[in-house]
Amino acid sequence: MILISQGTVDNKDPDKLIVPALEALKDTGALLIVTTSYSKTEALRKSYPQDNIIIEDFVDFDFILGHADLFICNGGYGSILISLSKGVPVLAAGIREGKNDINAHVDYFGVGIDLHTESPRPGDIRRAAARIFSELRWKPTVARLRDELSGYQPNELIEAYLSNGKIHA
Repeated sequence: MILISQGTVDNKDPDKLIVPALEALKDTGALLIVTTSYSKTEALRKSYPQDNIIIEDFVDFDFILGHADLFICNGGYGSILISLSKGVPVLAAGIREGKNDINAHVDYFGVGIDLHTESPRPGDIRRAAARIFSELRWKPTVARLRDELSGYQPNELIEAYLSNGKIHA
């Protein structure tokens, strides 16, 4: 299963990422879950009526990424972090709003592939997805990061910090 999202801010033109991703993967047999953040959902549903494509305004990332094999996105910090915390490799296409820095880290640390563009071509997405599914290095690298992230207890750390009087309102 592949989750596809163009984010919540720069999502007005699905031709930037959603459409190329659907074109690249619609005939692969993979279940494609697309979230539009309430932008052009009905038009996309009409254009992509295939049984293996689900297009929704909203998808619960915390739930769905627990079942996904790949996350295709523009590189938003929050969604990348949820994806990695679930052990899901990332295929990222975004350079604005600091996404170029986030996506460079995704690539550098071997937890996904940075496509270095805002508007990838379907062939580039298809080749990158095939690499993630066929090369053995992605799963163990993402699994190690998932395991490391699961060891952090941020709520407990914050509560301890606050209860020790380190911050005053």
